[in-house]
Order: sequence, then C-alpha cells, then structure tokens
Amino acid sequence: MKKLLSVDPARIGRPPGQASPDAVPQEFCDGTPGPLRHALEQLLGPERVLHRLVDLVRYASDASPYRLIPHVVVVPHNEDEVAKILRFCGETGWHATFRAAGTSLNGQAQSDGILIDVRKYFSGIKDIGDGGVTLKAGTGTILFHANAHLTPYYRKLGPDPASSAACTLAGVVANNSGGMRCTVFQNAYSTVNALTFVLASGTKIDTSDKDAERDFQTSEPALAEGLIALRKEILADEKLVERIRHKYSIRNTHGDRLDAFLDGKTPLEIFRRLLVGSEGTLGFISDVTFNTIEVPAVTSVAWIAVPSINDAISLVPDLVAIGAGAVELMIAPALRAAGEAFHGTPEYWKTLDLQAAALLVEVGASDDESLTEKQARIMHLTDRVTLLGDLILTSHAEAIELAWQVREGLLGLIGKHRPLGSLLITEDVCFPPRLLASAARDLQDLLQKHGYFISRIRHATRSSRCALRNSRPEANATTRFPFARSKAESEFRTLASSSTT
Repeated sequence: MKKLLSVDPARIGRPPGQASPDAVPQEFCDGTPGPLRHALEQLLGPERVLHRLVDLVRYASDASPYRLIPHVVVVPHNEDEVAKILRFCGETGWHATFRAAGTSLNGQAQSDGILIDVRKYFSGIKDIGDGGVTLKAGTGTILFHANAHLTPYYRKLGPDPASSAACTLAGVVANNSGGMRCTVFQNAYSTVNALTFVLASGTKIDTSDKDAERDFQTSEPALAEGLIALRKEILADEKLVERIRHKYSIRNTHGDRLDAFLDGKTPLEIFRRLLVGSEGTLGFISDVTFNTIEVPAVTSVAWIAVPSINDAISLVPDLVAIGAGAVELMIAPALRAAGEAFHGTPEYWKTLDLQAAALLVEVGASDDESLTEKQARIMHLTDRVTLLGDLILTSHAEAIELAWQVREGLLGLIGKHRPLGSLLITEDVCFPPRLLASAARDLQDLLQKHGYFISRIRHATRSSRCALRNSRPEANATTRFPFARSKAESEFRTLASSSTT
C-alpha cells in the first residue's frame, strides 16, 4: 500500500508557460537515453554510469560561463576502463570529454556526448624523489595537496594557477598551466618529465619505462612515423622554426605545442610533449611526474600604487632584474572594489583615481640578509615614481596571504559586480614587455568603445595579460556558446595578433 503523501516526482512536470531559454531539453527528462545507458552499463557495470537527470544537470556546468548537457557521465576506476570507453566511442561514433575538477574558465571540461569523470579514482601521491626534486602523482590529485607533500622539502610544483586549492594535476597538464609566479620555464610543459597515457586505440604507455619508446613505436607505428615526418618537415623550414621558437618564448597556450617537434627527437619524446596542453584531445593521462622547483626560504610582498599604468610598467624590468618572483599589475577599478570587499587592505584603495594602477610584488631569498638587500633595492627603485601610498615590504605570513587572496579573489569579485544579465568572460593575451603599456591602453580604449566594463590582471613579469570583461548574451542566441559577438571581438583579436607576431 502506498504511503499517504508519498513523493511522486512524475507529478512535478514542467510549469505552465514558455520554457526558459536554458531549460533542459525534453529528451533528457528521463535521464540518459536507454540504449546508451544500457550499453555502457554492460561495458563498465551499473555503478560506473551516472544517468539520472540530476547527474546530467550537475555535470552540465563548471567554472566557466558555459553549459553543455552530457548524454551520460561515466566514472572509470582505472586505465583499462578508460580504454574501454574510448574504444566504445570509436565503434559507436560518440565523442568523449575528460572532466576532473572543472575549474577552467573556458568550458573545455564540458561535453554534450559522453563525459568521463577522472578525478576520484586517479588521485594520490605515488612517489617523491630524493629531496623532493620530483613528484609522481595521479592526475586527479589536487594541486594544493601535491604541494603540501612537498612543503617539508621546501619545494613545490612550478605551475601555480589561482585555482590551485581546487584544480587537479589533470587540468594543470591538459591546459599547460602557468600561474602568477610561474615563468615559461616553470610551466607544465617545461616541468613534466614523465607521464602515463592511454590512447583511443587502447594503447597504454608509461614514458618512464625503459622500453617505452620501443613499445610506443610497436603499438602505434603509423603515429610514430607521422610524428617523425612532421618533425623533418618543420626542421626543413628555418623561418618556421624561428617563428615557433618566438611564439613559445612568451606564454602561448593556443593549440598544440608545435615546439614539441623541436624539443623532442624521438616519436615518444615528441608525443609526450604534445600531450601537455592538448586538453584531452590526444589521449588520457592517468599519472604524471614533475620536476619540482625550490621555494625561497624567506619572502616578502608589497603593493606599489602609482598614478598610471605607464608608471607601473616602467618599474617592471628593474623589479625582475632585482629578482622579483612575481609582479602582478592591477588597475584602479579592481583595487577599489577589492578595498571594499577585503578587510585589511589599504584604506587609500577605496579612493584611487581611475587612471591609477598598482603592482603586487613578491620577492624571495635564501636568507634574511639577502632579502633585506633586495628590499632596499626595491625601495630605491621606487624613488623615481610618485607613490600613492606607503611602500611596505612585509614578510608577515598573514599579510602575504591577504595579498594573494586579493589577487586570486578578483575574478569572483569582478563577476559579482557585473551588470545584471551579463556574463564574465576572460581573454588571455601575450605581449612583448616593451608593448605592455601601449597594449593596456589600447585594450582599455577598445573595450570602453564597445561598452564593456573591464578589469585587468596582468602577469607583468611574464609578458602576459588576462583581460576580464562582461558580455551580455544575445536574447535569441542559438549557438553552442550563446554570447554576444560584436565588432569588439574581431578588433580584440586583431590587436592581440599584431602584437605577438
């Protein structure tokens, strides 16, 4: 006998009236389509397949402003099950996307096909080399946790994205992550020295194995031959070689790493490098070994607030020469908002002129004496500009933590203050250091011209910029990513292209 007032979800249905623009399509109301669900359950087991409507909606969103509803979510427990899923896709025509933490801002961990959750069962530290010089871990390991294991050795991983407390090594490698303190020589491409991967064919290779090169060429002869042929073609074109080297001398995460064909000499050496930054398009990476970097014994930070972007940029080359590990440039609108949101920030931030800018500078050293000497040089350097607030170089842990909380929290803060009905979009662009000031002005003028509110976070020491802008979705957009496309889009890309060639 049915209980009185028992729940009957089938009676909920859709509310009357026109469906909202982001409503779940009718085909998903009962979850994953039956044939796909049953095929995957037979392949992997029912416990590996998430098929309910609530599962599909839960995985449809990540940290980006986009949404794609997967047909099904699968949770493999090992490489063999990943290989089964990839073979299934090859045989049936379904496409698959890997999902770990989902912290990327650009939607690459979403799928309208088969979404493969690889976070839970591919995590954990596997080995730490003598003195912490290397670390091997499953790619589902959170970056912050990996660094916690390296703390006793005074070492860490090179990549340090702002999402390090949540992102996994899978995303760090798949996106070739850098970060606020990370140079191009410390990013994932430069610090990964081995990994285990699974190809769509089912081939599994651990590149640290002594027979890995032979196994790769035996299992994938056409791929191996094709990689060597491409390398020969590239090396035969001196202008192309020069252009590739130039493109990767600054931060460049667009497309596959063509410099892999210059840095690797054998098929496996090339392919291992191509996997970094490939966003899961070339294969699945189950574990990774990093070369770690040394952490300074003592550190201090300072905010250098000046009247203009030009004043701030003029200090960057000398700050780098002094040994600053990080120099982050932020403009006044962002700092004014941060001054209201973060307790303990300088009071003068709230009243900064809108043309003002500030540098967050971090400098480290092996001992107190060396750090004091660097601090003195920074104090002397700032004598040539007008400071809008007291210059305080502090080594207090709380102050350092607050400084980076401000930096890491700006994205959410800017999103919070976006106009109603708009979306926050990020654009990463690299400029040579000599063009940073003019590029910043041009970009600000461009976005103001087209009605965008902009804030900027800039890795000034790395010749890199991250522009944050609010965009209003088109009312009747039917594209996969329904965002307003305006003339500003093409002008922005023209500006970036002309400045980086």
